[in-house]
Amino acid sequence: MLEKIKKTKVFEDFRKALKAARNRPLYMFYALLADLLFLFLYGFIVLGKAGIFTRILYNWQHILALVSRSSEQMLNTYALNSDFAAMLAVEPDIKINLMNLLWLYLILLLALYVIYCLCQGLSWKFSLELAGRKMRFYGFMKQFALVNILWFALFSIYHLLSLLADLRKSVLAKQGIEFSYFSLAVTALLFVISYFVFISYAFIGKHKTMAIIKRTFADGVKKFLNIAVAYMAFFAAVLVLNLLLAGAFMLHAILAYAVGILIVMPAFTVLRIFFISYMDRIDSK
Repeated sequence: MLEKIKKTKVFEDFRKALKAARNRPLYMFYALLADLLFLFLYGFIVLGKAGIFTRILYNWQHILALVSRSSEQMLNTYALNSDFAAMLAVEPDIKINLMNLLWLYLILLLALYVIYCLCQGLSWKFSLELAGRKMRFYGFMKQFALVNILWFALFSIYHLLSLLADLRKSVLAKQGIEFSYFSLAVTALLFVISYFVFISYAFIGKHKTMAIIKRTFADGVKKFLNIAVAYMAFFAAVLVLNLLLAGAFMLHAILAYAVGILIVMPAFTVLRIFFISYMDRIDSK
């Protein structure tokens, strides 16, 4: 197994990423600032006490509370045929709160799109520079924003399906049904979307926008075995970093912040460089 991984030159690309990070510390610092700016804006606009996500969470908890108090007629209607329209006809209060939730979600999506394209666009731009690919700033940011229209549309669908999965789980739990294939399928969808997102980012600056989308799906399918190795290596490293951060939080909050800023966030930039370098190599074959 290890020999097969070595043949993909994953370790070689990872060493290349580390070398690029050591040789250009200023760009690493710029990428770090962009990531910190993203966390700050995300925390202030989305997660703050008056943030959009806080209001969404309040509405969602209210919906779940309505479901838990809902009539036996509604539960039986949904459990038998998964008909949301019939369920909402029985409980109009849930329909009203779901509409409020939908509008808040659309506002959240727009705010996240702007914040993400600005901050993560900068971070990926510096990562591409570190990987040896030069592109004019305006051209990159424009292409990054255009490519992300598709991904944000797909992620919004995923999140809506995730909310429906939670609602379905809450309803079925009252019927004594714990496992849901629908929830499992929604989780799998997240990994599939993320897989294609990373491929597309590695193509920015190499192709025109529509060509990026086409190449993303074409290469993502045709070269799945090769790309999946780097994708799994990327997320394995992310898992290790998250465990490191969680361990630091258990010791002390200040230590966790230090580990996050000095180790975890720079490591994410190195992982971006690694994935870009890996994709550049297999794309040239």
